[in-house]
Parts: sequence; C-alpha cells; structure tokens
Amino acid sequence: MGLYRRIALAQENLDKYKMQYKGPMESEHFKLPTSPISMDIGIYDAIEGEEDKDFRMRYIFENVPHH
Repeated sequence: MGLYRRIALAQENLDKYKMQYKGPMESEHFKLPTSPISMDIGIYDAIEGEEDKDFRMRYIFENVPHH
C-alpha cells in the first residue's frame, strides 16, 4: 500500500506539472510554479520576459541541479 500511494502521488505531481507546461501562459497573472525553498530566485530572473515555454523548461532543467 505504501508503494502504491507513493506512485499515485508521483503521477499526480507529474500530471500537474504537465498541465502547467502545456497550459496557456497568462501574462501579468502568471504564477510561478511552487519550488523548494532552496531554489535560488535568480533562476526566475534569468527567464523573466521569455515567452517560449520550452526555453524556460530547458533552462531550469539545465541550470538547477535537483531537476
């Protein structure tokens, strides 16, 4: 049961992030995805103003070690 619950939660999180990635980008109402406290806010400064969602995701995956 414990393993099943962990897998189910992982799938829920994956689905949530997939919706954020593929969903419409809201201009000034766009909320940053929640991140661990250890995430440097400078990461968001580096991608600010960039409209290409693919670029944003690739930048985070390449520059944030835990991703």
